[in-house]
Amino acid sequence: MLLLDLKTTASSKNEYGVLCFLGKFLEEQNDDTNDLQFQLGYRKGSENQAREEKGPFKEPAEALGK
Repeated sequence: MLLLDLKTTASSKNEYGVLCFLGKFLEEQNDDTNDLQFQLGYRKGSENQAREEKGPFKEPAEALGK
């Protein structure tokens, strides 16, 4: 968020050099955010799949006292 605020300020003051400099960091931050969102989606999908494979009526042996 701080980088976006800085970009907005630089843009309003026509600071082209600052905008170019910030562009690299904003792209990297955007790439990192996209990677994290992908990983989170993958993990949630894996957890849901594991939950579905267990099924609602199957319980672990520990819960059954075995």
